[in-house]
Amino acid sequence: MSNIWTHRVPKTSSVRVLSMKMYAINRESTGIKEEAGQCLFDGRLRYHRSLLLYENDFSSNGWPYPNYKCNCHWLSPLRCRLCLESSSGMTIVEFHRTREPRLLKTISIRSVFMTCMVCPIAAILVSFGLGSTLHPSELFNYRWTCGIVHLPSVSRIMNMSLGRIIFQTLVLSSIPLRLLVLLKHWLQFIALEVSRKLKAAKVVMVISGVAEVLLLGLLTVIGERESGDFHVGLFACFATASYVYFICLCLLTGWTFSGSESDLLRARLQMAFLAIITFTMPIIILLFVLYNGFCVPFTYELFAMFEYVTVLAMYAFHVSSFSKMAGHFYFVHGSIKSRTQRV
Repeated sequence: MSNIWTHRVPKTSSVRVLSMKMYAINRESTGIKEEAGQCLFDGRLRYHRSLLLYENDFSSNGWPYPNYKCNCHWLSPLRCRLCLESSSGMTIVEFHRTREPRLLKTISIRSVFMTCMVCPIAAILVSFGLGSTLHPSELFNYRWTCGIVHLPSVSRIMNMSLGRIIFQTLVLSSIPLRLLVLLKHWLQFIALEVSRKLKAAKVVMVISGVAEVLLLGLLTVIGERESGDFHVGLFACFATASYVYFICLCLLTGWTFSGSESDLLRARLQMAFLAIITFTMPIIILLFVLYNGFCVPFTYELFAMFEYVTVLAMYAFHVSSFSKMAGHFYFVHGSIKSRTQRV
């Protein structure tokens, strides 16, 4: 008498079952049931309306058990029956798709990217505008460590009383979207032929990208008012993470260059902005030490100007990826559980 199992799987174009343990519900089963289970679930099942195409991942010879006869019958567009027959008997396995997944939301990747780019620059401009209008004495000609300074640093602009609320709201709200942009970069390179340098660059890109986003959030929350020294340390860590992220992205762009005009322009812009950051960051460190350690006149104003250039170069580097932000994010709710039961 035939044994029949029903296996319910999600509705996808390709379902990979990684282990035969999902099939072995009857631990006392032997012979064809175990052999067929291993053969079936070590492979890939591709759904068609009239054919179940078997593709074995470990053997180039196709079906690896020539002593068994395999036939597939579609009982309905959502249900098929696989018959595995040998001299010792027959095993029938039925596959049913689970309920249809439901599309919750479709979001354009470019709209996500544009939101990420608009929020930080809008936050700085609004904070600077409010500070210049309502509290000009706190931005220009204010007393600092070594006396009167005439230009505000970026940290000073971020931490103005009223502008700080707006700055934190805009920047913190864009952080989850920044992670989606990072996911897009990862997916852009994930399909590449795997080599050690590509794999290492992708891993470092993700780690440094996540660190950059999290440190930006901490910089927004912990300002000069809370702890000046800690804020300086966070800014140094943020700049380092950003620099490593930019280097990885430049390397991956160069290694995967397709020859198109848009890729060529993107690669050139990235290299130009990375060169600017490489030039200005040591100068910022030197000017910061000269002012805070030796109170050299006008070094704070120079520090502020080079900081502006560095922040703008970082911002422009991110914007240069606009041409690659194609496609959509699909948010789907559906049953992803797979279960086997004897009937």
